[in-house]
Amino acid sequence: MSKSVPPTKDSKSITLEQALEIIADQVADVEPIKPHVTEHRARVQPCPYCGHINKGVFPEIVTQPVQYGPQIGAWEISTSVITSYCHTKGYRK
Repeated sequence: MSKSVPPTKDSKSITLEQALEIIADQVADVEPIKPHVTEHRARVQPCPYCGHINKGVFPEIVTQPVQYGPQIGAWEISTSVITSYCHTKGYRK
């Protein structure tokens, strides 16, 4: 049993076996992103005996007051690769 392709304005219905070629388009998508924000806090306070100011430390990964986490960096690389592919080999004009 062969499937038929819907007719165009000026043609009759043809079967898939009669087609000259099959073209395909692909859509890459990701699940909606739900941001997760983690706030790190460090206490700054003087020593009650000598008055020296002590500062808490942040985890090594925290280097800026506001920054992207490692997952966003990985996502950025992935979208860059997909975009690059679509604009070179995969994109059909």
